[in-house]
Formats: sequence, structure tokens, C-alpha cells
Amino acid sequence: CGSCGHACTAGQTCTNSACVSTTGTAGTTGSGTAGTTGSGTAGTKGAGGTTGAAGTTGTAGTTGTGGSGARACAPASANVISDFEDGTGDVIVQGGRQGWWYVFGDTLGGTQTPASNATGPVVVAAATDPLPTGDTDSCDKWAMHSTGTGHSASNTSSYEGFGTSMDQIIPPPASGSKTKNAVDVSAFDGISFNIKSGSGTAPPVWFELGNTETTPAPDGVATNNAVDEYNTRGKLLSTIGTTWTTVYIPFGLLAPRYLPSLTASGCSNASTVCQAPAWNPKSLLGLQFSVYPQFSTTTLNYDLWVDDVTLYSGANGLATVAPTGGTPAHTFPIDAAVGTCTKPAGASGKYLADMYVQWKAKFVTGSGSSTRVQRPENSNDTVSEGIGYGMLIAVAFGDKTLFDGLWSYSQAHVATGMLMTWDISSSGSNAGTGSATDADEDMAYALIEAGKQWGGTYAATAKTMIGQIYTSDIDATAMLPTGGSNYVTVTGGGKATNPSYFAPYYYRVFAGVDTAHTSQWNTVASNVYAAISNIETQVGTQGLLPAWCSSSASATGSLCNGVSSNGGTDDKLYQYDAHRVPWRLGLDYCFNGSSVPASGKTFLTNNAAFFASKATTGVGRIVDIYTLSGSPNSDAEPNSMSIIGTAGVGAMAVGNTFASTAYHFVLDASYTPASFIPDTTGKIAYTYFNATVGMITALTMSGNFPTF
Repeated sequence: CGSCGHACTAGQTCTNSACVSTTGTAGTTGSGTAGTTGSGTAGTKGAGGTTGAAGTTGTAGTTGTGGSGARACAPASANVISDFEDGTGDVIVQGGRQGWWYVFGDTLGGTQTPASNATGPVVVAAATDPLPTGDTDSCDKWAMHSTGTGHSASNTSSYEGFGTSMDQIIPPPASGSKTKNAVDVSAFDGISFNIKSGSGTAPPVWFELGNTETTPAPDGVATNNAVDEYNTRGKLLSTIGTTWTTVYIPFGLLAPRYLPSLTASGCSNASTVCQAPAWNPKSLLGLQFSVYPQFSTTTLNYDLWVDDVTLYSGANGLATVAPTGGTPAHTFPIDAAVGTCTKPAGASGKYLADMYVQWKAKFVTGSGSSTRVQRPENSNDTVSEGIGYGMLIAVAFGDKTLFDGLWSYSQAHVATGMLMTWDISSSGSNAGTGSATDADEDMAYALIEAGKQWGGTYAATAKTMIGQIYTSDIDATAMLPTGGSNYVTVTGGGKATNPSYFAPYYYRVFAGVDTAHTSQWNTVASNVYAAISNIETQVGTQGLLPAWCSSSASATGSLCNGVSSNGGTDDKLYQYDAHRVPWRLGLDYCFNGSSVPASGKTFLTNNAAFFASKATTGVGRIVDIYTLSGSPNSDAEPNSMSIIGTAGVGAMAVGNTFASTAYHFVLDASYTPASFIPDTTGKIAYTYFNATVGMITALTMSGNFPTF
């Protein structure tokens, strides 16, 4: 405090370079004669009289109304970080620690209030009506109010904001020394606060939590600016209005500010861990309300009020998904066991509800029988695979309204029987011909699970549809799935087939439903593994299969013995279609491991080992398209939830720790605002296929994929 540099004790604050009581109110004037007693001064919180020239110290006056620095009321909760009622900017003392509030900004121009203070907390403002909900005039006299103007949104080096340390080292140490200690908040589930804009609509604000892992020395250990230094975890606040709003930030939904990848200069160093640091609740240094040009291309000017910053326990801030259209037998989240497989650490459905709400808002359009899943990257068309995925997701979340809408849409656009035409334009006209086997299988399986959720006629409909799949999509000679209803055969040099359509877990379920073809479905389940083994023999043991394969003879042993194409540029590569192979086979291995031949485990083991090796120095080194020898293709992009999530399911099946890396990446990529910001070529990471397949793999790894 002041020039002497010592800390004031509890119940005191530093005023005019002296420690004075904060518990008293203004005193009345003291009395005394010169040389014996000093005279008290009214309005100084009972600081006492001044010293006479030659006498003893005068007696302090009695208390009055108090001034800045007088705590109005005790904290509303023992977990309050700061309610600002100490009248400075200090974090409320908890467990012997104390922090302070500060402002920060670049040196490129602009101004901020309050004024920065290098050796203590900034000045807080008098609270103004209306106060946050639950606060009263008698207990809420102060709040944090900060403004910033003149910082350029067009300059990528600009930044500004305000924040607080959690455990400040007091008095301030010498320059270059550690200034704050880490605090363990692992006993809590999140942080809440009240916030409003003082004028107009605020720019997007990145609420960020600084850890030792994302802070450079001397306070932290982060070393690489392009990868981990200042790559804080937080949440983007995009709709801050002019009325007080209580915001809850669950720790389980914290996402990195950006996703490091090979395109980042820091990842060009092979020894750098090219991955956002994980959230560590035991190393929290502080929190900030920050404005960056990364999130705003118009203005960085802000006028923000913040109050009642508090640690909390519970589910506040997590979305909940209420059942629609009926009462499901299994409400979300289920968090069931995934067969014999061990789920990734921390995998829980409660963190996926927000993902579902976001996915539905982004990709589901229409209502009633016009409800569909669209592909914004492809002129908002709809493919049957998207309807199948949507039906699976709807069953998992108990969303009968969505399920029925998607199923109705599929039946309004059939290719044959109940099998949907594979591609429908945004106008509703057929953009493709025939069905796609993978979509047919997903829809039929979703109908089976819908029957378990809601009863009714779903099970009977599923049985009929499975019979049609057997007739239209299965090559009766090879007993192997074709590409769809327009693909007559895959034998004798016939049309190519797609290994990612092989769904042995489904086939074992179909065998119990379509009793007219029970033995045939079991044979198909066995044959897909023979085909996988055949093609892997042709392409090597990287665990990477082509999207399409062909057969040169009708014998089962010759199925998928060659790399083929269906007309696509990347069909002979490990691309988006092929991504799904470890998910479909991994699902079967987790639930039917004893029935899976050794070749199935061999493929999953090879696939998991490949991706684990790529992620040794960071998941950001994994791209979305590989040659079959394991090299990134020339058109490959990083940060694909599809390739990483599906490989994670396969890794979970064989006990590879890459499963945990993959699961947490899918959450990071779903929640980080960086996934929605176009790169230099205009591409974003949160695409229809990445987001949808990513969600399905997260459901699978957390035990929430429908296997009722």
C-alpha cells in the first residue's frame, strides 16, 4: 500500500497511501485542544483525527455514512470472485488469495477507461439502475465499467479489454518476475457473471480464462505464439444487449480461441505440439473480457458493465433437450456403456446438447413433411445420407417431431419402395437417381430404434424397409452391399462398391428383424470383413482404405480386391466417404467383438495407430484426405471432425488412447468460434458433413448413440 509496499489487512483498504478501515462509516468531528488531541474529519470512514503538533493522537470520530471503499453488504455467496463492493477492483479474499482488476490494450492507438494502473487495481464505477436481477440499491453500489475506443478492427494486431487475476502477488514484484499464482477451481462447474452494454450493441466479446498452459513466462509455461500462447479457452459472447443479463460459462463447454493446424506458422516446426492446450481447472490464472479483430470486422469499440462474477456448481449454462412429439422410453442423455469398449475420459452426453441445438439450427430446415437436413456448401441440397444421419440423431435426443419430419421427407422422394433418392435439390427436384445404400441402412436402423423409443408402427415399417434393402441394395451372389438401388452387382467385374457402406453392426440387428433373411444378413456381416481384408491386402497396412473398391470375380475371396472409382476426383483416396469405415466397424467390435473376425480388429488397430502417430505432436497435424500410403493429398484441409471423430470410434474399439484426443477435438471444433470463420480460401471447418458425422461419433463415444 503506497510507497511502503505492504498489504493491508482484512477489513482495510488503501486510501491516500494509508491502510484505513473499510467497515466504518463517516465519523463526526472529533474534539480536543491543540497539542493534546487532533480533530477528526467527517466523511473519511472514521479514519481518525490528525496528530497534534506536540500532543498525542486524537480519538477517531464515530461512524457515519461512509465513502468509496465501504463494503455495502457481505458477498452473496462464498464463491464470489468479485462483486466490486470493496469499492476498488479487488477480487474478494478467498482462502488467503487476492487478485485485482485491470484494463489492457495494444499500443496502436485508442483510449480506454478506467485508466490503467501498473501497481494496483483499477477504479470501479458507481452502479446504476436498473441493477442486475436480485441486487438491491443497499447492497450493490459498485460494478466494473470499462470502455474502449479507437482500436482498429482492420488491424489483426489490435486488441483490448479488461480482466482480473485470481491470486495476485502483492506487493507487485520486480519487472520480469512472476506476478500471479494459479488457482484450482476443479471443485466448480463454471463461472457466471452479470453483463450489459452501456451504449448500443457491443462487439463480439471473447470471455477467456487464462491458464499457465496458455500464458507465457514468467506467469505461465506457453512458448509458441502461433500454437498455444494466448490460445485461451472461453466462449464468444455475441449478443450483449443494454440490459443486465446473467451468463453462465460451463467449464465443460470451454473451447479454444483457435485451432492450430499445419497452416499455422508455428506448426511448421515438427517438434511443436500442434494442438490447443486442454482445459486444466487446476491452473487458472485469471479471466478477461476481450475484444479481438478475429471476431469483429467492423469495430472494436466497447462499453461494458460487469458485476457479480461467481464460481458455481451445477448444470447452469448447459442446454437441455426436451422431448418433442411424444414421450421417449430413453431420455437424453443416456450415457450408456458402449458394449465392452471403454469410453474416453470425460465423455458425457450433457456436453452434447449444446452441439445438437447448434447443429439443428444450422442444418435443419423446413417443417412437417418438408423437414430436411441441408448442405449449405452444395447449394442447400439434401442427400439421403443427411436424412439418415438426422433420423439417428433425432432418436438419440428423443426428438420425435424432427424424426417424423425427416422420415416424411424421405418418403416424398423415393427411388424405389421406401428407399429415398440419394440427392434432392433445394427446390425439391431430383438431382440424383437411385438410392444410396448407406442412407437406406441408417434410416432402417433408426426406424428400429424409433420403435423402441416411441412404439407405434416404426418397427413394422423398419422390417418392410430392411426387406427392400436386401432386395435392392445387396448383391445376392457376392452377399455384399452395392452402392445403391441402381447398382445391380459388384461381382464378375460389375460396378464398384463403397466400403464405408459396410455396416456389420446393423446387419446383425437386421438379422433379428428381417427373419425371412436372417442367415443372409449374418453372411453379409461376415463378408464385409473378408472384403475389407482383401482391399487392405492391396493397399498396405496403414489402415487407410479407398472410398470405392471393385471385384474381378464372383467368388467371395475376390470381393474388393482392387481400388476403384465411382466417378469422383478423390474416390481412390481415404476421403470423406472412407472416413466412416472405422466408425461402422468400431461400433460392431464394441458390441459384437467375439463375432468379429481377426481381420476386423487388424484393420481397426492399423487405422488407430496411423492417426495416433499423426497426432503425436498434435491433432492439428491431421488432415481430411490421405493417399493410401499415408501422405496428405494436395487438396487436404485440417481440422476435420469427420476424419478425427470416426477414427476415434475405431481407436476406442481397440483401446488406443487416440480415442480421447479425438473425442475432445470434436467438442473443441464444434464449440470454438474459429470453426465458423472462413479461412483465406473462404472455407470453414463447421460444414454439413464435418458437423454431422462429428456429432454422431461424439454420441457413439459418449454412450448416447441409439443402441437401446
